Amino acid sequence: MRIFVTVLTIALIAASGAMAAAPRVSDNDYLRMARCAGLTEGSHGDAAALNAALEQAREGRGRLVRDSGIARRRSAMQQMQGARGDFRAQLQTELSTRCAVVTG
Repeated sequence: MRIFVTVLTIALIAASGAMAAAPRVSDNDYLRMARCAGLTEGSHGDAAALNAALEQAREGRGRLVRDSGIARRRSAMQQMQGARGDFRAQLQTELSTRCAVVTG
């Protein structure tokens, strides 16, 4: 019994350490990151940090969420590339406010 408790304690400590090292990103945050990556790429910015975060956060996602992220990224990139005037200003504001929070 004592060995079982010791093994269980070690397993719980190891599991909690792994979870603390890689906090899970919610599906909404994942989709927001995908949109921000698209906006950044559409404005010819450096999306390397977002791409790395998306790659890491993609692990364990359901297919629907991953596919939705890809679609949102493409859509945001196309919106930014084709935007003019006030709409471009709105997208730039989103990029500098909402996306700044996501990239931390």
